[in-house]
Amino acid sequence: MSFRIRFLAATSSLCLLLTGVTASAACMAPTAPGTFPDGATAALPDMVAGQKSVKEFLAQEDAYIECLDNEAPRFDPKKQYSAKEKETMTAERIEAKKKMDTAEEDKKAVAERFNVQLRAYKAAQAAAPKN
Repeated sequence: MSFRIRFLAATSSLCLLLTGVTASAACMAPTAPGTFPDGATAALPDMVAGQKSVKEFLAQEDAYIECLDNEAPRFDPKKQYSAKEKETMTAERIEAKKKMDTAEEDKKAVAERFNVQLRAYKAAQAAAPKN
């Protein structure tokens, strides 16, 4: 291979690598809600506020997952890739998939944390004396 071709291949690989790093940095994972109201003692407005925070978090996580998916490199079937480019793109795609899977797990965990309190709230309301 000539020097020019090797230089272009190295430059292309570097650009792909830097683009992947930049793309990952552009997708910011949201912060999960901290604590939820104690369902056994909370008032309805507190539970509604907790539910709102869960819905907002879930929407933010969905946007984060979509960002990761959009920013992860995709192979163009019409383009020829070097072995290094394929390796780099595959590694970046795997890393994005791991982050997406973690985000999905976080969504389930936050929803379950709130649902525990929601069930406690419903049980407390059912047990409360009716006036």
